[in-house]
Order: sequence, then C-alpha cells, then structure tokens
Amino acid sequence: MIIRLLKEFSKSNSYSKYNTSKKLGVSPEIVDAMFNKLISLNYIEKVKNYNCSGNCGLNCSKNGCSCGTSGELVSMWKITSKGKSALKRM
Repeated sequence: MIIRLLKEFSKSNSYSKYNTSKKLGVSPEIVDAMFNKLISLNYIEKVKNYNCSGNCGLNCSKNGCSCGTSGELVSMWKITSKGKSALKRM
C-alpha cells in the first residue's frame, strides 16, 4: 500500500489526504500514516522555499498553496532519489 501511495504521489507533487484517501479507498488517517512512513523512509521530502505565483487569490503562503483546490492548503513535496529507486524496483 505504501508503494501505491508513492505511485499516486508521483503523478502530482501536491498532497491532500482527503483526495488521496478517496483515490486509494482508505481513510484519511491511513493515508496520513502511510505518508509519514514515506517521509521516514526518505522517499519524499517537502519542497523548501516554494514560491507560488499568488495569482489565484486563495491565500497562498511560504507554507503551501491552495491554487486549484477548494481552499485546502496544499504543501509541495518531491520524490527523493531513494523514492524514485523504490518505484523503479516495483
């Protein structure tokens, strides 16, 4: 299931536990636990100093962006080289 989440994450670098839980058919709490596992395995990391254009007017900040969402703040993440290697093995 962790690799399924990593594959889903590889399609888009934004993360919403609610949207992801619907896609994977599990609770948001399970997605959160798996996401934290991906972080602890060093498969993903938060993008530092993310710059949003701010064109959407949805209160974007240094901590994330809500562009294209229903206002939920979305943090930007990236798959690490270790995470990419894990995806290639699967």
